[in-house]
Amino acid sequence: MKKTLFLAALAIASAPFASAITCNWSNTLGNNDFGAFSNWSPVPATFQGNAFDINLSGANRSAITNTLAPSLALSGRVRLGTQVSRMGELLISGGTNTFGDGIQVGATGTGLFTLTSGYVGFLSNFTTISESSNSVGTLAMSGGAFVGDRVTAATALGASGTIVITGGDVTIFPNDPTPSLSTSGSLRLGSGAAQLHIGGTAQVTAQTLILGPVPGTPMGPGLMTMSNGVLNLTGATLTNMPPIIFCPGRTVDFEGGVWNVDGDVRGDIQQAISAGLLYHSAGNDWIRVTFDTTNTVVKIQQPTALESWRFQYFGTIEDAGDAANAADPENDGIPNLVEFAFALHPLQGNAGQLPNCTVSGGNLTIEFTQPGGVSGVSYGAEFSTNLMNWSAVANSGTGATNVFTVSIESQPRGFLRLLAIEQ
Repeated sequence: MKKTLFLAALAIASAPFASAITCNWSNTLGNNDFGAFSNWSPVPATFQGNAFDINLSGANRSAITNTLAPSLALSGRVRLGTQVSRMGELLISGGTNTFGDGIQVGATGTGLFTLTSGYVGFLSNFTTISESSNSVGTLAMSGGAFVGDRVTAATALGASGTIVITGGDVTIFPNDPTPSLSTSGSLRLGSGAAQLHIGGTAQVTAQTLILGPVPGTPMGPGLMTMSNGVLNLTGATLTNMPPIIFCPGRTVDFEGGVWNVDGDVRGDIQQAISAGLLYHSAGNDWIRVTFDTTNTVVKIQQPTALESWRFQYFGTIEDAGDAANAADPENDGIPNLVEFAFALHPLQGNAGQLPNCTVSGGNLTIEFTQPGGVSGVSYGAEFSTNLMNWSAVANSGTGATNVFTVSIESQPRGFLRLLAIEQ
């Protein structure tokens, strides 16, 4: 009796899997409505448990909009471009849409997934943009909300995947009940030719940004560009993966926007800059890396002339260490700020290259012209008769010419010293 009950239960549990079918997009009704069963062949009875392949594009693309099907819930996988010679295209521009399984954009052929508004959630599985060798996939998002377990561009060697996010909100967090060492929660560039661009008003949040495959694994070219928007990286607490993993051979062109990275990863960021893995087209001194007690913030800000000078000679824009304004790393008696103010080399002795004092008509005078390319500083001078007590001397020069003069007729001796003040 127990054996008979066991076999019956097994037969009942197997039935849904036996009835699952793969439905191919046909756009039979000519209205592009993804949610119309008659637009699929064979015609499904439900969106639950079946697979859906799209190999049409342009005028015959599949679409989910507010006017067609405002809300869809699927438990089967969606694949765009399963035929090598065809392109599959899906446009989502409205509604609240949840997919129980993943989506492959460019499964074996070419796929394009466009999201302009609405909500789409791939909550318990992956999103791959170009799945297999020789496939081509593109995710183009300009608005709406995207929620997924993980997103990968160019999964396999030979694949070509592009992700372009210029608007909307992307949230990637682990929801896949797979082993803890998975890539759940990651925005990832895979082994193929992978590109990722974040710009416009995009708001992207992921646990981990992975810029390449496992070290030593063959890979194609890869590039991330960021022109604007915000990227939040929270860190993978379950897998202990760091919030960002750079990859030799893969670069990040950081032209604008902000990164908020959990924890203090300033050292990792600076190391990536030094290795040429993270750069700005106008110079890496434009990349600001700070820590605000909980997050590392990376952003673009045009450096001052003094900061560029520090970066040129010390590799940092910070007023600290050998690059500090008051530091004198070459021990020539001239602090860095004065070296900058007079366009001197901070790592070479320059004591004889400062402006000279002259004595004429009972006056002690220093006169000089501000060097070209120097900005963000002002000049001052102080007078003393004993090298202990100093008083300010007015600058009587105009424009770039600086003139400091003090009378010493009634003084047995006098000393005049120059000052540089950061503005």
